[in-house]
Amino acid sequence: MFHTLRTNQHSRTAFSALFSAAALCAALLLASCDLLGNLLPGSHDQPAKAPSIAAMSLCFRNSMVLLDDGTLLASGTNGSGELGSSDIKPSYDLREIRTGVAGMLSSGISSFFLMQDGSVDVAGANNFGQLGTGDTGNFASETITLPAGVAPKQFQFAGTSSLMLGADGQVWVSGENDEGTVRDSAGAAPSGNSFQKLSSQGYLDSVTAMAGKAGHALFLLGDGTVWACGDNSDGRLGTGGPGGAAAQAMLYLDDAIAVAAGRTHSLILESDGDLYACGSNIYGQLGGEYDPSIPAYIAPTKVMSRVSAIAAGDYTSYAITERGDLYASGLNDYGQVGNGSGEDAHGFVQVMSDVAAVAAGPKHAFILKKDGSLWAVGHNYFGQLGDCTVTARARPVQIYYRDSMSAGGD
Repeated sequence: MFHTLRTNQHSRTAFSALFSAAALCAALLLASCDLLGNLLPGSHDQPAKAPSIAAMSLCFRNSMVLLDDGTLLASGTNGSGELGSSDIKPSYDLREIRTGVAGMLSSGISSFFLMQDGSVDVAGANNFGQLGTGDTGNFASETITLPAGVAPKQFQFAGTSSLMLGADGQVWVSGENDEGTVRDSAGAAPSGNSFQKLSSQGYLDSVTAMAGKAGHALFLLGDGTVWACGDNSDGRLGTGGPGGAAAQAMLYLDDAIAVAAGRTHSLILESDGDLYACGSNIYGQLGGEYDPSIPAYIAPTKVMSRVSAIAAGDYTSYAITERGDLYASGLNDYGQVGNGSGEDAHGFVQVMSDVAAVAAGPKHAFILKKDGSLWAVGHNYFGQLGDCTVTARARPVQIYYRDSMSAGGD
């Protein structure tokens, strides 16, 4: 997953400059593609079947794929050094950027890399203190000092903050948090440039997974309930409350196994395969027709059944059924729904079959099929699809990638 940061007024100028630089870098082609975007002979040594993929993380301008041997691949731009080093060149195909990785997350300008030895490397923009280094600024690559005894399990960006989930179910937070996306048990919005504990006794102290976007954060607890905090102006928290307060339990849910956060909506998967959604439905991202008289669901509402996995883009939702069929609904301005149409999908439409996993960026998605092949669809201005072009794809295209050349190579 993935996630762009919401900037405050003070940082918009700097962010705009970073974005413009990334767009300029995206005009560069690397040696694996010719000027028409075709693969050069010999540039990909596994044209039919990908090595085993363990995880995928997508953001607005780049994509990362982790192989089960700890090799991390990436495509797209690197305008803030978020791929781990400012020396890594823009790439229109997936290229190796580091090894020894156990997990990763990028917001589009900042990244966390959980290493196999248990350490955590950070890279990219840190203007809000969101990388937890104890300082602010840009870092090509730095290993951060974690609070004593914390064994990180997951990282999640949420607004101008980042969340760290420990193996013990405790949540930690770092960053400016100026929009109040993250709240402690007293309803305060903690801020700082190093990780501080968010959990307290009886409050977010048995979390198993997290999701978040610029305006809200979701916490899946071990008892199957889902807690949410942040902006609730469109019902995305599903709590029935006003938002801007301590995290509260979503209504009607007590057996959840997965959560996903869009820009203005939330998805929750229960153990029986029922998919629930809440928040704005203006683009059909909740999986149904938009009704101006009911522009949002303020409580979790069942939208699909027999689902095994979910993902959320900014305004697009993805669901894999128990049979392995991939469905999508919502905004389709760059073809990210994947059905070949230029129209938004106000209701789930089938995209592919025999799918094992899906990951969503704001406006593109990566799809891993059961045969191990990797496919991509949607926005591609920065080459983030890894197909050696900058052409948006309205239907999934297969992605071939190298596993023997570093990202800085020719």
